[in-house]
Amino acid sequence: MTLRADHVAGAFFVGVGLLVLALSGDLPTGSLSLPGSGFMPKIVAVLTVFFGAVLALRGSEQTVRDGAVGRRQTCRRGRCYNRGSGGAVRMAWLPSPPMYC
Repeated sequence: MTLRADHVAGAFFVGVGLLVLALSGDLPTGSLSLPGSGFMPKIVAVLTVFFGAVLALRGSEQTVRDGAVGRRQTCRRGRCYNRGSGGAVRMAWLPSPPMYC
């Protein structure tokens, strides 16, 4: 496995989230009806850790961008999947380029 920028960014967000959780541990959380001063930092830190872990785990997916057509493909285990047009409009008379992974 090669180390990609997504792995590093995901690890950074997990680390920042865990740091915020550690620093806000002594603040009162409260409840949903009456949140304390530590409620918001803990919710944001847990979401940061979650999305950082998702980013780090999905960082090994190889995304290929076909610039001529604007299609995005995700390659996993030797199979390619289209992920939409990526904002570009594909003309019907243009031939589809081959998919290489």
